[in-house]
Amino acid sequence: MGNAMYSSIRKLWRGMLVFAVLVSIQACSASGTAMRSVSAEDSDKAAISRYLEKVPVGKRTVLDLTDPITEAGVYAEYRLAGVTPKSDPELFEQLAEYKKRQLDMRAKGLPISVSSMLASAGVPATEPQPYIQMRGFSGYVNNLGFDVTATAYVPYGQPANGTPDRRLKITQQLLNAQRIAISQSKTTDSSLNPNADLRNMPASSYKTPQKPSGLVLAKADLIYWYGGKIALTSTQVWGANVGDPGGPAVISKALTDPRHITTKPILNQPVIVCLNRASQYGDGLCDYGPTQPLNTAVSVIFPVSGQVKYNQRIMPNDLAPPDSSPYIEIMLGDGNGGVCQVSPDDSSTPKDDVTISNDQLSLSWNFPTANFGPVCYNNGTILPFSVTVTSMLNDGGQFGQPLTVVWASDITAGSSVDPENYQQVSPVEIQWGCVLEGTMVKLANASVSEAPIESLRPGNIIATKDGGRLRVRSTLKGTDKEFVRIGAGKETVMLTPDHPVRTHRGMVAASQVKVGDQVYDKRGQAIRVNEASKQIFEAARTVYNLVLETEDRTDIANPEDAVFVAGGIQIGDNAMQGQLVKQRMKSGR
Repeated sequence: MGNAMYSSIRKLWRGMLVFAVLVSIQACSASGTAMRSVSAEDSDKAAISRYLEKVPVGKRTVLDLTDPITEAGVYAEYRLAGVTPKSDPELFEQLAEYKKRQLDMRAKGLPISVSSMLASAGVPATEPQPYIQMRGFSGYVNNLGFDVTATAYVPYGQPANGTPDRRLKITQQLLNAQRIAISQSKTTDSSLNPNADLRNMPASSYKTPQKPSGLVLAKADLIYWYGGKIALTSTQVWGANVGDPGGPAVISKALTDPRHITTKPILNQPVIVCLNRASQYGDGLCDYGPTQPLNTAVSVIFPVSGQVKYNQRIMPNDLAPPDSSPYIEIMLGDGNGGVCQVSPDDSSTPKDDVTISNDQLSLSWNFPTANFGPVCYNNGTILPFSVTVTSMLNDGGQFGQPLTVVWASDITAGSSVDPENYQQVSPVEIQWGCVLEGTMVKLANASVSEAPIESLRPGNIIATKDGGRLRVRSTLKGTDKEFVRIGAGKETVMLTPDHPVRTHRGMVAASQVKVGDQVYDKRGQAIRVNEASKQIFEAARTVYNLVLETEDRTDIANPEDAVFVAGGIQIGDNAMQGQLVKQRMKSGR
């Protein structure tokens, strides 16, 4: 074409010759630019494909920029999205710093995991981890999209949308079985939304141009900033079979532990884990506890077990994508954002606790002491709980088909899976806080006016405020080393720091009672606090608590009426203690 064009040009006037040659040169130059652009785009797409082949389905994966394939794929994704060092220099500087931290960890022989990356960025180990939770696929009729929710911890008193030091960004995209994008990429950034809530930040993907078929993968990337720098980048991929009724299916499923997790009424009766406390006399207040007797650094520990049976074989790890089959994720949410995961937090569950049947159709797991660490609890708080099981099933094709089963309270709606593969369960409530053994409790309608708290039994009638009477529904026994000694007038009581005390300011945690406050004695008279001191014992001491009810065995309508007199001072019962903590969390104090 170039020679023909040049031949025709020679027949033109000399004045036109120069113009035509210039046009030809410009055309060739533009064509060359287009060829280079297409070549660069194809190269980026190939890099992304190689990277995505390494990402397992159903598992949270830390982006390891020390891996050349991962690094090339991640930067290719940015280029195709129009994000470059020129358009966002700060992001690329922070990614370089993020990689440097990972290289330092490699040099020291440390693993690159969620917890290690957060620690390397200075995130306290006591903070729950940021996390993306799948909320479900949507729009099956004409096109397809998916919804997620991100969560990160926000300390009490800080704005819900975080601070300049805390930020969440989610990027979502849909892929086909070959890991090729079938929708545009969409980003949700908390820093761009003044109303964003880092504890519960929803995001929706763009939908596909038309309805897909077969295996569809939903990919969500998370970036979490802490202290003004990137603390964690991770990715998660979920799979769905669109329009394949004969595909992989669940034959049966059961979550057998925690006890009553699937049988208690959902919303108003959580599974109760008592830390360093246990129900007495078979009254059943605590489903689990004590978790770790004689230990002040208490972790939340309870068993998790269950099983799933499929209609197709579970693909072994040497055939499925790396570390992807099966993957069991057990999560306990924090009331102020973020989640705690059963240790280890960054790998599949221990092989000794997971069993695949000989015919490879059934999967069971049994964690007798699932440990969420000391992070995910505040006394009396009700925490969202979920168990997600993803197995890659052998459908006889080139790609294994991921199938996910979910048990969850409110950390996820479970809509990312077939309704038959989802079951709502109760949340988990954590309780502790008690009265020191030997403390005298005022009784009503008894031959003696008071008795040691350890001698009380369900059915005893005790005196309450304003001359009232309440019945002991149940009692708890445990251990503790840390107490608050409160003295007022001639009365003294030793309580654990979170135990509620009736004051002129209302119900207040023992640790918040101050000298000069007014508390109430057994006659209901206000008396001035002259001592409020912290007491720590070297050896753990035995403690007790009460759960009260009306004399006709019904719940007390107003939790602040659940009062008894201990050590001559009016204090709240175990239920009031939980209510007090919830109020304190809601007010941000």
